[in-house]
Amino acid sequence: KGLMVGSIRMATVYHDSPKVTEIEKLRMSACILLEREVEVSGEVGLRDIPGGKHVVAGYEIGVEEFQQAWESTFVWLSERGFTPKGEPFELYYNDHNTHPEKKFIVDICVPVE
Repeated sequence: KGLMVGSIRMATVYHDSPKVTEIEKLRMSACILLEREVEVSGEVGLRDIPGGKHVVAGYEIGVEEFQQAWESTFVWLSERGFTPKGEPFELYYNDHNTHPEKKFIVDICVPVE
């Protein structure tokens, strides 16, 4: 479909929490953010990421630091009285393979009440 050319933005939407779901059973969606309509079929589908109030935490981290980043984000939410609501997601801003330290520049986005 010609979607993986030019400057693309990627995201991962998490449907389950590792706090309540076994690691082998965690569900997530790997996403390409689109600027135009695309016809889909088979295992490739469309989904909207709902708008609304989100807490967004920006990080520049290595692959081994994601768990700590998520935990820190949820501690911050809890300490400030936010209640998570809906499916959290990550937005990626770079190709970590081209980063001098192989780090991801990423926002962790958590919908909240």
